[in-house]
Amino acid sequence: MEDKSDIQYKLILLGASSVGKTSLLIRYTDNIFEAATPTVGIDVKYKYTTYDNKKIKLDIWDTAGQERFANVTNSLTKDANGIIFVFDMTNKESFQKIKPWIKDIPKNTEIIVAENKIDLEEEEEEEKEKEEEKGKEKEKVEKKKKKKKKKKFKKKKKKMEKKKKLKIN
Repeated sequence: MEDKSDIQYKLILLGASSVGKTSLLIRYTDNIFEAATPTVGIDVKYKYTTYDNKKIKLDIWDTAGQERFANVTNSLTKDANGIIFVFDMTNKESFQKIKPWIKDIPKNTEIIVAENKIDLEEEEEEEKEKEEEKGKEKEKVEKKKKKKKKKKFKKKKKKMEKKKKLKIN
């Protein structure tokens, strides 16, 4: 099959393991959203698009996030036109793992930083709010129980004091 693109770009997806690089790639190239299995080594997908009446071919390389594939990843970046660093919004450590890669990127390479799993962060926040609400409700119930116990204790104490007075007199 002959490639009839006017321009070709090589893009590399980099990021820690399980940040969603493959899911992001499949969503962009195939318009499918699905949980993906971890990439072993590297994978490549192609996307054709048009800009300014020019047909553009994007070679998008998906890399494994594991450190054992770092040498392969480093060699890929040497002739890349752009790097897309992906991190997981629900895992702050995944953002920190971008720093070591940046120093190895050639100076003329375009860099994009993409935050992923934003929807999970919102779900996490909603879950946290629900838990806080449950905690507040539980606290209210506990306070009511304590009040009831105090009332019962005061009633018993008064009864006992009355009985003592009756016996002494």
